[in-house]
Amino acid sequence: METLFQEFVTEHNTTAYAYKTKLNNGFFSMISFYPISHKTYFVSFGVSNKKEALNNYVLGWDSKYTLYDESSYTNGVQGLLWARKMICDFICEVLPVGGSIVVFWSDKRRKNIYVKSLSKLGFGLCRRDGKMCLLYKKARECVLNE
Repeated sequence: METLFQEFVTEHNTTAYAYKTKLNNGFFSMISFYPISHKTYFVSFGVSNKKEALNNYVLGWDSKYTLYDESSYTNGVQGLLWARKMICDFICEVLPVGGSIVVFWSDKRRKNIYVKSLSKLGFGLCRRDGKMCLLYKKARECVLNE
């Protein structure tokens, strides 16, 4: 199956995946999935009016740009809905059975949004490296309605 996600090699010589798009409101959005252990991926997501800011932030490079908080631009929900769809696509297209995805947040407001949205996909609260996070474990192959 062909995937939308572009593979790239991290500084630790592991394969990560990224996808970016231009939203209807003119901003750019990017999501990346970084391996943090065997078959476990960390999600990085950002929205900006500059492609360079996304590359620098989401891909982990030094940034001279400020990344927009999802709440600081018009139609911020659009970026979050797009990210949720990309997580679903990654689960079905790339994540192997037995694999997992970890989502951290930076504040309580984001936690509430992520828990409400991602728990419907099968994510559950857990603790990893001493921090609360959401964890998804893929138990079986996805059945796609094509």
